[in-house]
Amino acid sequence: MKNKNTFIILALVFILLYFTWTSFLNFRMNLDKGDIIIYPNDGFIEIGRNLYREKIIINPVLFDWYVLFNGAFNKLKPGEYQFDSPMSLKEVVNILVKGQNNYLVIPEGYNLFQIETLLKTNNILSDNDSILSYKVTDFQGVFEKYPFLRIAPLDASLEGFLFPDSYIFLKNTPSRDIILAMLDNFNYKVANQFTADDNFYRNLIIASILEKEIPDVGERKIAADILLRRLKSGIPLGADATLCYLKTLYYQKNVACYPINSQLKNNESPYNTYKYRGLPPTPICNPGLRSIEAAFNPEPNEFWYYLSDPLTQNTIFSKTLEEHNKNIQKYLK
Repeated sequence: MKNKNTFIILALVFILLYFTWTSFLNFRMNLDKGDIIIYPNDGFIEIGRNLYREKIIINPVLFDWYVLFNGAFNKLKPGEYQFDSPMSLKEVVNILVKGQNNYLVIPEGYNLFQIETLLKTNNILSDNDSILSYKVTDFQGVFEKYPFLRIAPLDASLEGFLFPDSYIFLKNTPSRDIILAMLDNFNYKVANQFTADDNFYRNLIIASILEKEIPDVGERKIAADILLRRLKSGIPLGADATLCYLKTLYYQKNVACYPINSQLKNNESPYNTYKYRGLPPTPICNPGLRSIEAAFNPEPNEFWYYLSDPLTQNTIFSKTLEEHNKNIQKYLK
């Protein structure tokens, strides 16, 4: 009899706990609006605390237990979420597991003007805001956090430092906040790998040229060595990509690169690497990590010239100017 009573009590407790549990799971918070950003490295505990802080869920500990219990703790997807109606904890978790397709991908090789257009097209950057006017000098107050900026000229743009990657931004995010997020990413994925010495900015410029001129990732280290030797020997780089960037700067928007005419090759701009020896004043785009690695780790070789076959996208290397001119006639005429 005693065992029977104990069983009944336990059963009643279990039923009570079950209904209490399901009531909490299905209880809908009476919120007007709640926004939350989940970043790729956020853990489920941090996510639960943020949801509770924004009054989207009733209890963070209940959230933790629920996602652990149903195995959703490692399935919560990053993104920007907007909750504008009462929702239960189960519904919230289901939405986070399903995810939002609101990543913004900055492609490798995008320049400032292309990034600005992308940000505005996705309503992240408002029409009356811009990333184009910022200079390195505007971030002197955070040089301690971003030591790689110390090597760049103070009047240089931030071209080269806005690391191409996937980002999550709220709509109408201030331009400075966008830039700081991208500088944080550059610091984490690039600057922490390479010493911020006197060659850092030089190599970043070279990486930007490689990004635009050498489609094959495996060939970029060869081209990096060519560019470095041409610089050392005082031979003009003759890089079409720098002339393309010159056109972009002239029109203050991204424009089609080709055709490159003789007038452009005779332009007095320091970005004209046909007319002037040395590197352009700044990077000509924001290179990806593989181009940066190539610039810092050139592969010694005997070539002095290269061009890209427009049909195959292969890079054609030459040891002599005569051989290079023959390749121009063969592949580009």
